[in-house]
Amino acid sequence: MADFSSSRPVELVKAGAFLHDRTNRPKVPRPGVSALARRHLPLLAGIAVALALVALAFQARDSWGTHRDWVVPVTAPLLAVGGVALGSLAVRREWNPLTPALFLVAGSVLVTAWDVWLDIADKDDRLRDGLAIANAVLLSLIVVASVAALAWVEVRRPTRAPAPGG
Repeated sequence: MADFSSSRPVELVKAGAFLHDRTNRPKVPRPGVSALARRHLPLLAGIAVALALVALAFQARDSWGTHRDWVVPVTAPLLAVGGVALGSLAVRREWNPLTPALFLVAGSVLVTAWDVWLDIADKDDRLRDGLAIANAVLLSLIVVASVAALAWVEVRRPTRAPAPGG
């Protein structure tokens, strides 16, 4: 029993060591697969978008000479960062800050489609070189716009940690 005559209540003998008995603690609930998927959806969507951006970069590289083989592997980490930023903001439905990046993605897809069509039709290689350069610039701008949008959103409305147990 606690001694209330001292300046602070002191309990010299714990009754049954209740506080330290682990069997009295409730079990941690295990989240289901759907809860885990929902929690990690921004990251998963970002990885998917990053893979798509790298695929666009490889398609743009397809029209280059072999002296530029190093470009896509060197820029892939930056494309991954931009893809994760873009995908996570899309899952969070932050469309207004993401609008410039989405327009740039649409432009990159159109330029890539035009480049593929020229490749199939065996058209002028100089135009394909120009489209590859335009696509490289668009991909760079996608990364910059996505990361800037993510920074803007995180400063204004930071991501919160999930509730315990879920």
